[in-house]
Amino acid sequence: MSDFLVVFIVVILLFGFFRRFIFFFFMGALSKLLFRQLNKMQQRQADFLRQQQQQAQQQQGRVNIDPGSSGPRRNLKDDPGEYVDYEEVKD
Repeated sequence: MSDFLVVFIVVILLFGFFRRFIFFFFMGALSKLLFRQLNKMQQRQADFLRQQQQQAQQQQGRVNIDPGSSGPRRNLKDDPGEYVDYEEVKD
């Protein structure tokens, strides 16, 4: 039992001494990982913006017409129209 207590106390003292090194090692590794991820995200965003600019330059001056959005077409030759009654107004 006394051997267990001695080992336990030694482990606690060693952990107390090395905990700051463990903390800084862990934080350094975490910060490197986060910076790498941040750089990847920034690179993807820059690539996306560059691609959009290239597409905008290629499509500049081009007109796109969507024929499905104009609604139902009527044949104007067969449509007699409707009569609108009006009154002439004199000045």
